[in-house]
Amino acid sequence: MIDSDILEDKKFLSLSDKGRYMWIGLILRADDEGRGKCDFQTLKNKIFPQNHISLNKISKIFSEIRKTMNKNRKSILVYRINSETFYQLCNWKQYQHIREDRIKPSKLPAFPQPNDNQMATKRQPTDRIVKYSIDKYSIDKETLLKNKSFPKD
Repeated sequence: MIDSDILEDKKFLSLSDKGRYMWIGLILRADDEGRGKCDFQTLKNKIFPQNHISLNKISKIFSEIRKTMNKNRKSILVYRINSETFYQLCNWKQYQHIREDRIKPSKLPAFPQPNDNQMATKRQPTDRIVKYSIDKYSIDKETLLKNKSFPKD
């Protein structure tokens, strides 16, 4: 069931008629975790089955939804995994209510989280500390002049 509060959402109301229709279709087509396949041919067949709308028009409507619904706060994420494109409705639970005993885990992959392979440490690693370093105090002027690597004053 879609919550009727969607009809008062300013971003939703600023969509075109077809944009609103597609947004509701995306909500209805999403699984219990707010994910769906984002193939324009499939969206055309599932959301606009009787309309003679080109795939180019479907793409433009979808772009309108992404631009409008993502203002100020992300509402829809689009991501690609293994050559398939998916969408994730970020505020899906806000407008779609399912009884707890009927929720099924998604069969679609989740939006990939950034891979941060940096480990937090409490101290600097000691295995890479160089015993000898070169700075302005470690080599004197006479040594440089002898090796002719430094021009004379």
